[in-house]
Amino acid sequence: MSLGIHYGSKHSECGTVLQVKLFTMFMYLTIADIKMPAR
Repeated sequence: MSLGIHYGSKHSECGTVLQVKLFTMFMYLTIADIKMPAR
C-alpha cells in the first residue's frame, strides 16, 4: 500500500481512484471467497 500512497501523493486524484478500485476488487474477492468456499 505504501507504493499506492506514494503514487497518490504525486497524482492525488488518479492515484486515489486506482487505490480505491484495487481495494474494492480485493474486498469483493475476499467476500466472494468467504461466501462460496467450495467453488
